[in-house]
Amino acid sequence: MNEQINRSYYAVIPANVRYNKSLSNISKLVYSELTTILTKDKKITVDAHKISKNLNIPYNNVLKAIVELNEAKIIRVENWEEDNFDIYFI
Repeated sequence: MNEQINRSYYAVIPANVRYNKSLSNISKLVYSELTTILTKDKKITVDAHKISKNLNIPYNNVLKAIVELNEAKIIRVENWEEDNFDIYFI
């Protein structure tokens, strides 16, 4: 069941992300982009190249941001396969 809630035209950055000093600004931006494709079950399958293109930031920076968010326990990354992976919002 990969039903998406209506695609958002705005992003959400909760306080635990926004004021987290251990996260880079790019990580916060990537997090906000991820919220725009969030599903009802708080799971998304992500293509890092697409995020890179949408945000106009280097692909490697997107990967670093996702790793940073995962290490901060803001998201949980599973099934990492090349450019695609599943992300769960915690």
